[in-house]
This record gives sequence, C-alpha cells and structure tokens, in this order.
Amino acid sequence: MASFTNLVSLMAAIPTMTSFRAPSVTNVASAALRECGEVNVFYTGFPPCHELVAAQGWDPVRVAAGLRNETVNLANAGYNVHAVFAGIEVPINLLEKRMHENGVKFDVTAIGYGMRGANLQPIVERFEDLVEMYERNAPEARKVFNYNPESLLWSVEHRVPLKEDCAAVGKPGKLIGYEEVGKDSSCLMGLDNPAGKVHKDEL
Repeated sequence: MASFTNLVSLMAAIPTMTSFRAPSVTNVASAALRECGEVNVFYTGFPPCHELVAAQGWDPVRVAAGLRNETVNLANAGYNVHAVFAGIEVPINLLEKRMHENGVKFDVTAIGYGMRGANLQPIVERFEDLVEMYERNAPEARKVFNYNPESLLWSVEHRVPLKEDCAAVGKPGKLIGYEEVGKDSSCLMGLDNPAGKVHKDEL
C-alpha cells in the first residue's frame, strides 16, 4: 500500500494548471445585423373568419385586427412582408406560388399560432405541410413563430433584429403582399382594414 508520503510526492509531481485566458471573440451577431428594408418575411396562418379560428376559442375580430395591424407594424419596423393567411382547405401549391410570384428570396418564414398551437389533427397535419413547404422553398430562412395575433413583429424582431430602429428613423420596409384567403368574410363586416390588403372571399 502506498504511504501517505508517497501519495503527497505523486501529487506534487502533477503539473499545475497555468492560468487560462479565453481568446477575444468578435461580436459576430452585431456584425451580421441587416439594414432597414433588407429582410424579407413570409407569414402564413389562419385567416380571421375561418371556422377553425372560432372553434379554438379565438375572437375573429381580434385576430383580424391583430394580423392586419402587426403586418403594418412589421413593414414600419423595416421588414419587407408578404402575408398570406389561408385555411387548411387552400392547396399548399397556392402558397408556394405566392412565395415565388415576386421573385423574392425570403430570409424569414413564419407560421401563425392558430396552426402551430392547435390540438386538432387536421390542423397539425397542415402545420407539418407548411413546415415542409418552407423546407422546399426557403431552406435557409430563419423560422419564427408568434404566440397570439398581436405578436407578429415580436416573432421576427427578437430573432432577426435590424441594425437600427427603422420606425424611429423613418426607414420602413415594404408590404410585398397581404391576403386573407377564405370562403367567408361576414364576421368582419364594418371592420376597418389598416393593412390596405386585398381580401379574397372565395378560393
């Protein structure tokens, strides 16, 4: 058995750690920030009047106001936005067509909470289809998600911030397109449309 003295000798022979100084790292994140009007965003999810919106307990008027106002807020914040809100009955290839019709390469793709947070099988399947659609058509884009109709800007801004406060300096992005594709808009009769969007009542 090794004596206490021998153990002390062995421990003394172990080289001690020299002080380690971490190398300086350049802040890559800040260097990669984009300018106002340089980030293209494609957003989809349920249109406000879709029956599956109310079925999940959402107020269609609140959803409409949130989606439309937040689309405007995104553009004012310096992002270029193409929003196409469509129900699960709308063919995926229509959304793919919208993604390509203006020749825009999207840097950010998003799916609304009404589809992502659902517990109904057809909606979950649609969510999966949308994820795959984005993988096919914009594989390098950053994927983001909101948590209610009033958080579209947050969903993009906290993941892909811009170099400056574009709204404050008067450098907005642009509204590439806005559609609510559905069969019924009667739930929104008389509601103002702040986004100045094109409404599709019929498929």
